[in-house]
Amino acid sequence: MHLTQRDVVDRLHDASGLSRMACEVAVRELPNVIMQAVANGDSITIPGFIRVERIVHSQTEGRNIRTGQSVTIPAHYRVKMKPSAVFRKLVKQVSP
Repeated sequence: MHLTQRDVVDRLHDASGLSRMACEVAVRELPNVIMQAVANGDSITIPGFIRVERIVHSQTEGRNIRTGQSVTIPAHYRVKMKPSAVFRKLVKQVSP
């Protein structure tokens, strides 16, 4: 099953009792808040759900597969997302 943004808004509205407009704004803006914070170097933790942080990936050596030539891949940032233990446990319990 695939949930759309509207489905998430409806479920949040039903569970919270907030207005649909408030739920829609929250669902629409939450990713923007998280992305901006992580891009600025902050980490985000939503207890019982997920931790999102920016980590440094150090410089490495790669290889051009066409020529075989060694290539330096510069250091850069990556996003690390780790689901909470509660979330992982819940996913493991659900049968396919």
